[in-house]
Amino acid sequence: MQAKKIIGLCLSAAFFLCTAACDPSRAATVPVSENTNSFAVKSSSADFSHTNMEKENDKGSWVQKAPMSTARKWFQTAVVNGKIYAMGGTDEYDGYSHGLSTVEEYDPMLDHWAKKAPMLSTRLNFRTEVIDGKIYAIGGFNGQGDPLSSMEEYDSESNKWIAKASMSAVRTDFQTEVIDGKIYAIGGIGDYAEFLSSVEEYDPRSNTWTTKSSMSVPRAQFQTAVVNGKIYAIGGNSDNKALLSVEEYDPQINKWVKKAPMATPRIAFQAQSIAGKIYAIGGYNNGDGSMNTELSSVEEYDPKSNRWAAKKTMHTPRYDFQTEVINGEVYAIGGSSEAQYFTSLSAVEVYIPSDNVWLYEETMTTSRLFFQTEVLDNKIYAIGGLSKTKALSSVEVYMAW
Repeated sequence: MQAKKIIGLCLSAAFFLCTAACDPSRAATVPVSENTNSFAVKSSSADFSHTNMEKENDKGSWVQKAPMSTARKWFQTAVVNGKIYAMGGTDEYDGYSHGLSTVEEYDPMLDHWAKKAPMLSTRLNFRTEVIDGKIYAIGGFNGQGDPLSSMEEYDSESNKWIAKASMSAVRTDFQTEVIDGKIYAIGGIGDYAEFLSSVEEYDPRSNTWTTKSSMSVPRAQFQTAVVNGKIYAIGGNSDNKALLSVEEYDPQINKWVKKAPMATPRIAFQAQSIAGKIYAIGGYNNGDGSMNTELSSVEEYDPKSNRWAAKKTMHTPRYDFQTEVINGEVYAIGGSSEAQYFTSLSAVEVYIPSDNVWLYEETMTTSRLFFQTEVLDNKIYAIGGLSKTKALSSVEVYMAW
């Protein structure tokens, strides 16, 4: 069991950072600054300095809000009835041993966090989904570093967690999507650091998981998007090599179909669907299985034509960041863009698909990595995470003018 824990931890959400940190030759090639807003970073983009940006998008500001009672990274959030729930994670800077089961509820009207019933298990690097006002916490690691197959359901009205049916496989670094009131758990890393291609479907009405057709490629640290009731599994990591492959799942016929690959392999990136098209943004590429290249590039996928098209690159290359969509525009927030272990960004920029342009936004008040974002009333909340040498309890909101 101890060997299993060690292997699982090494291949968790942060294993790529450990690789970068332990490679002296790589660290020597990348300028490192204590200022996490610095744009002096080696990347795949040609130039992303303020002096060469196309124009400034000066239309919003970040405002600090009440902090959580507990600092958290590798946690999850969900929104129910206009309130934000922060769950699990760890409050350690560089470890996993102190996993959290605690839960807090944020009321934006009162700017107040209230402690709620804790989860039944400590969880970090897990997934959450919301169906009919209930929050489902799925998989991840526990506080001892063991991967989990268990799932639990939270009812905000009764403030109670209830154990639900477990998945057939333990999963970390996986993805979930909801279609027609059912949860799909896809890929990830399982027992003994095995990369998974398997897929399971959860039906809350019967409290059962059903095994579905597997992907053609095992993958973790990938992204999914839903367009017209179909799930697209994009890129990611398979046996420590970045993927550019894409496949489409149709729940109606329980079948995966290979689709056109991206031009660039991506790990720890973001994907968003807007107006029937999917945008793959940033991440990093370890094409040879070792050296990482941070990415600023963006690609747009059209499911109708099954084609990817290169789009305007971000000003700042970044991975392990967050994206949110407001009014059809994509906000890229925080993350990391340096080889230095756990270096975080406060930089924010917004992509306008109609103009194919990225514009700078005001930076966050705090640099953040391994954090979460949620949107309420067209406002973006940036919550917790990691900054420099500590886990964060702080919260800030982007107020659009």
